[in-house]
Amino acid sequence: MVRRQVCVFSLLKLSNSFSNHPFNHQTGATTVTINRNALGVSDGIIRNAVTSALNAQFAVSSPSLLADHVMYCLPPGTFREGGWIGYAYINGGFEWLSVYNDEW
Repeated sequence: MVRRQVCVFSLLKLSNSFSNHPFNHQTGATTVTINRNALGVSDGIIRNAVTSALNAQFAVSSPSLLADHVMYCLPPGTFREGGWIGYAYINGGFEWLSVYNDEW
């Protein structure tokens, strides 16, 4: 069983389909490269760099235009006060985004 199925008790169905969006990527995943070392750097700085890279790569003003839900897996060594596994937004215009530390 895949880790994501265990986490949500198979109630969340993830799909590779982007039929409601102009972006069409068969796997539903992509990799971006940022020109910054993440070791010891704040997750907010790295998160913003990833957002900028996605916007540039797909010529959009926000990754929310690519999919209803977007997950960032930030590189190892990214810093967040108190340590971290991941977080998601529930309000404030970023409801589409969840952010995870490395392989979590």
